[in-house]
Amino acid sequence: MSYRVEVEPSALSAATRYLKDDAASVEVLLAAIDGLESNPRPAESRPWGPNYRRAHFGAWRVLYFIDDAVQLVRTENIGKSGT
Repeated sequence: MSYRVEVEPSALSAATRYLKDDAASVEVLLAAIDGLESNPRPAESRPWGPNYRRAHFGAWRVLYFIDDAVQLVRTENIGKSGT
């Protein structure tokens, strides 16, 4: 089962602010978000209400919404852990 993955513009903007100083970390983050396409509930994630999950991918924390009915994962918030 494959889910469509969307990233809210504000969430993507939050990550791209770190491209200049930490490009490798941003690449890891984006690869992890892409991985939600095939596994929207990875071991790194925890439920955050009925349709949301929160995950830590390396130095990043991500909040995303899952809609199983239409097979959609929508990343709504991205932040750097500890900042």
